[in-house]
Amino acid sequence: MREFVGMAPDAEWDELQFSSAFENGNLDMVVRTGESSYDLFLRADTNTLGHFGWFHFEVARTRKGQTVHFNIVNLTRPGDLYNSGMQVNVWSQKRN
Repeated sequence: MREFVGMAPDAEWDELQFSSAFENGNLDMVVRTGESSYDLFLRADTNTLGHFGWFHFEVARTRKGQTVHFNIVNLTRPGDLYNSGMQVNVWSQKRN
């Protein structure tokens, strides 16, 4: 069982669950900002002066056909490859 961040005991039934309780997971805090949008805050990369160059986390309680917007608040850097067209790698697995 993973420890999910950002989920209060009285969380709404439709809220997603987030986890980074695994090797190289770096999600620090999640704030729900709308019905289907979330602000994500990352932990700084190890052995850096506060750089945030990547992200690795898990999302649970999703629904088929659901569109969700993740705003990674503290990832931006002027020279990021995401600004030049690099895309996020997403992996999905159905759980029993």
